[in-house]
Amino acid sequence: METFYKSQEYKKMKTIYEQQCFKLFGRYCKYDGEKIIEKSATEMAEYFKNKKITIEYVEQQTTKKGTTVSTTKEITKTFYQIWSEDSNMREYEEIVFNCNLSKVQPHQFNLFDGFKHFSKIPQKSVDLSLIFEHIRSLVNYDEGHFKYVLNYLAQLVQQPHILPHKTLIFISEEGVGKDIFATFLGEVLGSKYTHNTEKLEQICGKFNTVLGGKLLMIVNETNPVESRERIENLKFLITAEKIAIEGKHKDPVKSDNYCRFLFFSNRLFAFPVEGEGSRRPVIFKSSSKYLVQTIGEAENKKFFDKLVDMYKNKDYQNTFLKYLQNLDITNFNPKNFEKSELHKELEDSSVSPIVSYLASVVYESGAEQNTFRISTTHSLNNYNEYLKKNNFKYEYTQAKFNVEMVSNFKIVKIKSGGNMYFVFNIEKLKELLETKYKYNFDDIDVIPKPFNPLDGEPDYKQLFLTQQEEIIQLKLELQKLKALNKPKTNKSTQDKPKIFDEDDELAQLEKELINSL
Repeated sequence: METFYKSQEYKKMKTIYEQQCFKLFGRYCKYDGEKIIEKSATEMAEYFKNKKITIEYVEQQTTKKGTTVSTTKEITKTFYQIWSEDSNMREYEEIVFNCNLSKVQPHQFNLFDGFKHFSKIPQKSVDLSLIFEHIRSLVNYDEGHFKYVLNYLAQLVQQPHILPHKTLIFISEEGVGKDIFATFLGEVLGSKYTHNTEKLEQICGKFNTVLGGKLLMIVNETNPVESRERIENLKFLITAEKIAIEGKHKDPVKSDNYCRFLFFSNRLFAFPVEGEGSRRPVIFKSSSKYLVQTIGEAENKKFFDKLVDMYKNKDYQNTFLKYLQNLDITNFNPKNFEKSELHKELEDSSVSPIVSYLASVVYESGAEQNTFRISTTHSLNNYNEYLKKNNFKYEYTQAKFNVEMVSNFKIVKIKSGGNMYFVFNIEKLKELLETKYKYNFDDIDVIPKPFNPLDGEPDYKQLFLTQQEEIIQLKLELQKLKALNKPKTNKSTQDKPKIFDEDDELAQLEKELINSL
């Protein structure tokens, strides 16, 4: 067999086939560039059965007369027969995804092999100016934000092992080209390193195998309610050094985390920015310059047809990758960025005096009433009165106020008798303020200025009904209907409270914020 190992033909074949084939834990494997496929010895033998190597050797025999006779003979074996016995074959003990190549050990098979997907394409320089124009439009022509996006992507390419602890969020009207830009980034970085999804559950849910071996996760059209529910998971993923990857019917596997997140959405609330969450997102509002309603259908089609052709072209993908690889990011610090006006507006929307207002509600309610209700209109009036008395300069529309009360503070909203009401549960509200907003109701210094949020209602008995009183009223109405031999239909069911969630107000609130910007 040693003669085969020294054969130039075998050495050449070994170099070629070991780019994909190797042993892992003693099992044969084939790597297609994206996934590892385990192969049996029989399958490998079949795969290489036509890859044969023939060598010649000289056999010498001594005759009876004492003379030596030399005979040239041939022997043929398949590549697999030789390679399977080669003690120097390519073999590994574990699989890793490590973007810090200097830390990879010889016994580790690394799923990250750099950005080599254009290596077989001849380098051809092309003009990227139209692509840069599109990126500028996505950040509303803020030059600082334009440079930030390019530096962010360049750091991903040049230093994939260093997490920026920031996520980019592009908010726009429909039709600015977010989807084609996202697809372009996937081609530039390599499809095996990116994943495009509309479902946060794939990322934050129990089964999250899509995160394995990824450098960039692109999230499209996130449901605002879902993103608020999963905000803690998202914040963790943006900064975590290690994450657990778990598939169905498989044990979780700890893995190094090198994944960045980009959000593209037509919704203002794609990513919550309250509290700690406000340090992680970098939010951009895209320009409407190239929308149909701005430049007309013909010009819109002309611009995007040309842009799409570029985004699909391998030369442009390769040139953009080379640009990112050579961009000077020496002075780039992802933490240093100027917040956009939209970013500031969303922060202002999420951190408000409603916290202290609700603390006053808890403080002034005392022990007499644990649960009561108040109309949404009068609740907003009381809140505005509270702002004036405490010199806060906040203005709220009814829609914006309702969204905050329901989504951020979990106040139940019901419809009863044709009116909308907030139902305050003092015990639950106090617990929320103490745990999430760190209010200490035993410390008199943290209580807001004395103000009774229950004051100012024209008819106290009608607007502050307890749940028991409402049940009594419904029963009385039902008894009247029975007495009149009328079926239990319209009135009783119509008067039953209907609970609303935050999605009922989101669309209206988004329109108001867009118009204000």
